[in-house]
Order: sequence, then C-alpha cells, then structure tokens
Amino acid sequence: MKRYTEIRDQTCQGIGCNRKATHSEIDHTVPWNRGGPTAVGNLVHLCKACHRLKHQSSFSTRQTPTGALTWTSPGGKIYTHEPANPIGSPTPAAPARPPLPPSTGRADPPPF
Repeated sequence: MKRYTEIRDQTCQGIGCNRKATHSEIDHTVPWNRGGPTAVGNLVHLCKACHRLKHQSSFSTRQTPTGALTWTSPGGKIYTHEPANPIGSPTPAAPARPPLPPSTGRADPPPF
C-alpha cells in the first residue's frame, strides 16, 4: 500500500504543498480510530506540517476513489488536490484456490 500510494500521490496532498511523497507521512483520511480502513482508498501522503493542519485545526478532508483529497476550511472554502497519477484502486488479488481433497491412496481420482 505504501508503494502504491507513493506512485499515485507523488507529493504531499496538502493544499498547495509539493513535498515529495517519499518524505511525507501516510495518513488515514477517515481516522483509523473512527473506523477508517487501512486501504488505499483511505490513505494519502501528507507532510508533517499538512498532517498537523489536518489533525489540529478545524479543516476537514474527504477522499475520492482516485485519491484526490478535498479539504474544507473552517470558513467553508473548498480546496481539492489531485494526485499526480490518479490510477484508482489496485485490483484485488485473485482468490486462493480451494485445497485438494485428501488422497485416498488409489491411483484413480474419485468420480464426480
């Protein structure tokens, strides 16, 4: 998830910020302690200053499926920061194959 969000975001997703994602922190848009999942659709890169702004002010944020982060100021002004590579969520891994039935000791498989 870290590498995926680095490629998607490229920079901090703060208002007007351009610090590299590799020098930023990963933040849950909906806080983990409030039920926000640890998934790419809820994670963005924020530098320390923007991370503090988000958590220690009256700004609020919401994230789109492409990773765009919308900030709403205490006065109601809206700012949107699009990621450098809005590639959407990665495809989920293929489901695991069911285990083979236990061997019966016969050479021929049982008929189905």
